[in-house]
Amino acid sequence: MEEKEISLTNDELAEKATKLTGIATRIKIMERLIENIEYSRIKKDDFAIHYQINSGLLGDIKGNLSEIKGEIQVISNEICPD
Repeated sequence: MEEKEISLTNDELAEKATKLTGIATRIKIMERLIENIEYSRIKKDDFAIHYQINSGLLGDIKGNLSEIKGEIQVISNEICPD
């Protein structure tokens, strides 16, 4: 199988690094939201747990993770296409 040589400029690499940094920030925010739910569980704060779950927070987190998965795949394909 012949390998394709991919050449990215420094600007292109910097752009991809910026995108990945943004993704990492979004993951960190979701991590904090999950930590809040866990803290409420540990403190047995049923009201807070029910409020967070009923607010659609878990669905939002799932949606964000799906978007992030797609964004990472796009960046991966740009760096190293199949």
